Amino acid sequence: MPQCVNPHCRRDTGDPLVCLSCGTPLPPGIVQPLLEDGTGRYPIPVFDADSRRGYRLTVGRAPDRDIQFSGDDQVSRHHASIWSTPGGRLMLEDAGSLNGTWVDGTRVSPVGHAGTVRLHRQSAVSFGGPEGTVFRVVVPAAPSAPEKPSRAEDVADRQHAGLTGL
Repeated sequence: MPQCVNPHCRRDTGDPLVCLSCGTPLPPGIVQPLLEDGTGRYPIPVFDADSRRGYRLTVGRAPDRDIQFSGDDQVSRHHASIWSTPGGRLMLEDAGSLNGTWVDGTRVSPVGHAGTVRLHRQSAVSFGGPEGTVFRVVVPAAPSAPEKPSRAEDVADRQHAGLTGL
């Protein structure tokens, strides 16, 4: 199980992105899912609903929202939130908005009722109606490890090192 890199914490995180005990991000090489539209990219944070630790990406008209739709009367003040579970599942909760949250063209919950759905890579999400700004869930490719040299390259490197060491 991954362990927190914070020397004051060092707890098993159970989480590929961040320690839910202290909030310390884990080392590079781990990719964080994003919500993006044509103008911005918003990291989707980790939240553990059972322990209530971590953070959610918040959406709405209120000034304290991470994605703010100021002046858009189709979006509620506290419209929705998005997070990644410690196990890596991407989740979206509509907070009971009047005009709804839409994922891949389908409304998340009935009018005035909260509802939660799982998101997937490339899910299309819109807030306040299906014709609103469309965001995409993006999971960047993990950085690849450098390729190991082939056996022939390895032998050639050792031979070259032997010749230059004369």
